[in-house]
Amino acid sequence: LGTVIDAIHISSTKNDVVLDFFPGSGTTFHSIQVLNNQDDGHRKCILTEQGAYTYSVIIPRIKKIAYTFDWKDGKPKDDKMNGLGVFFKYQRLEQYEE
Repeated sequence: LGTVIDAIHISSTKNDVVLDFFPGSGTTFHSIQVLNNQDDGHRKCILTEQGAYTYSVIIPRIKKIAYTFDWKDGKPKDDKMNGLGVFFKYQRLEQYEE
């Protein structure tokens, strides 16, 4: 996470849109949220993924980070919400054969 935060911090400004074609587990989104929290930025992130794990890995991580940054053993550390709260939208594209 730290390396991605550093890379985005060096290569972007507070109002940029970051595009990630290989989001993996959603680390880029997580990094953007941490940076926005640190410097009051308004960065946005577009993730594109074709794997089925989008619904089991990436979307749950987005929801967790939107709620709070502090987690331990799958539960929030405190009862307070310190996440930024986000609006996210995802689109499922069908193939012609479906």
